[in-house]
Amino acid sequence: QLIEFRTQAREHVGLFCVWKKSGRQRLIVDARLSNQWFDPPMKVELATGSSFTQIEVDPGPCIEVGGVDIADCFYNILLPEEFRDLFALPPVTASEAGVTVADGSEAHGSQIVFPVFRAIPMGFTHALWVCQQCHLEVVNSLKAIPESLRFVDGKPIPQMNPFIHTEYVDNFVALAQQPGIVAEAAALVAAEFQARGLPTHPVESG
Repeated sequence: QLIEFRTQAREHVGLFCVWKKSGRQRLIVDARLSNQWFDPPMKVELATGSSFTQIEVDPGPCIEVGGVDIADCFYNILLPEEFRDLFALPPVTASEAGVTVADGSEAHGSQIVFPVFRAIPMGFTHALWVCQQCHLEVVNSLKAIPESLRFVDGKPIPQMNPFIHTEYVDNFVALAQQPGIVAEAAALVAAEFQARGLPTHPVESG
């Protein structure tokens, strides 16, 4: 369900792949032309290595780290319908595509149709911002994971009491000195992701 078919398209994209560390291939969309239709994306607040180096802890138990990430994140978030014809693949005939419906109307035989992205294309300049906002919406809805315990670059790091957390695009990460807390937090986030239709990889902690 990554694509749907339209009878017209305003802009076209290309495709290429890069290797993932798992040995699988990551699909990337060459959306350079499509991106010209949009204003620059808004700034995203993230925690990079700079923030992690500023974390301070008291003597005591070892720090536990727990996290969960959304599987194939961008491709599991829908692109608004009004933008989809800006991300069209090369046209084909309805018979070549094996489709009988395009734009909600009957399509058949030699009629030209355009495969367009239904999901957020990885290569769209706003994809990272959209993903981050979806992630924050999910975490902010969980009272057990207060916003006051979130850390990002350029802001004071909260005390690890009882834990701190950050959201990095498709990754949720929590740190604590109390055993078991971060695994519980990550499991809670994973369950909420899944309840909202976002599949996850298994929760990890240690």
